[in-house]
Amino acid sequence: KLVEEALRQSEAKLKERQQMIEEVFAWGREISQAMDISECLRLTYEFIRNRVGLDRVGIFLYDSREDKVRRLLGTDRDGKMVTAPQVEFDLRGGTFAEALKSPSGFVYTSNYTESFELAPDHPMFGVKEHIVVAMRVREKPVGFLCADNLLSQRPITQMQIEALRLIAGYTAVAIENTRLLQERERRNEMLEKVWKVSREISRVTGLRSCVLQIRNAVINEFGF
Repeated sequence: KLVEEALRQSEAKLKERQQMIEEVFAWGREISQAMDISECLRLTYEFIRNRVGLDRVGIFLYDSREDKVRRLLGTDRDGKMVTAPQVEFDLRGGTFAEALKSPSGFVYTSNYTESFELAPDHPMFGVKEHIVVAMRVREKPVGFLCADNLLSQRPITQMQIEALRLIAGYTAVAIENTRLLQERERRNEMLEKVWKVSREISRVTGLRSCVLQIRNAVINEFGF
């Protein structure tokens, strides 16, 4: 009977894992169609909280110019979504840097409050199990997913960690695609402005009028 019960539980866990992976794959197809970063982050946040079942989620994007990560979406201590990007970190140390260096791409902390000796007034005080997963595209850092179960104090399962790692991969690609799309749109807009200005200048015959036309275009059209 003990063997049968163990087999039954093992089969149930395998079935649950398979269902979770299938849902992540289906969600991945959906997020690949996101048209902007805000939509991409919202879909990621909602899926992790509602389907993966983690209490709090933090989504940080990497700024390569300043070598910092900034939170764009998160969950406060009451379980409400926070969109104000008031939290930022550099990559010189801490769990973000560890996640980038880790071959597995994530860092799990069993007791975050004790590990970092947090004071009672710290916003992360009381957090025990905590996970940070790096979002990368071809080894290029895009951002990080962070999660904990501060509200319920439930243990974080291996299945949830596996789901987060898959989600991080899909989200990284989706973010990079939306960035490339937006950059292409900005480039097309600029080319259209250049074409418009060049046509207007070509109609001017006097030198002084031509110079003034160029000067006005540089200021009014191109923002200098």
